Amino acid sequence: MAVYHGSAGSLSIGGSSVAQVQNWSVTHNAEMVETTNLGDTARTFSKGLESFEGSCEALVTEDGDSNFYDFNANLKTGTAVAAAFFVDDSSGADVKLTGNVLISSVETGTSFDDIARYSITFTGTGALTVDTQDAS
Repeated sequence: MAVYHGSAGSLSIGGSSVAQVQNWSVTHNAEMVETTNLGDTARTFSKGLESFEGSCEALVTEDGDSNFYDFNANLKTGTAVAAAFFVDDSSGADVKLTGNVLISSVETGTSFDDIARYSITFTGTGALTVDTQDAS
């Protein structure tokens, strides 16, 4: 069974690759709407609206190639940006998730014995497209 190694993953937000990404995650949700009626003996549900949200963590770099400043600007303006998440790498694009996101938080931190990092959280606006392609 072939599997993907996490080190080959990548992330693009606003049309450019996010530099120095350490990890990312996306959660794709479907609302469950209750359809139980009086007299039923068990609860029943139907699928409602879909949504997605997620996060990523990256390193803050000295040379300014970090997307850190762009994410803070997007947070302030509330501008939706296109995002693409690649499980492998963006050239093969065997597994790709795409959608528009709003940056909902940017957290920055450092420690005396570690590299300065930032993390962002985002909320999807509109649908998430999950695209899987046969690599052969």
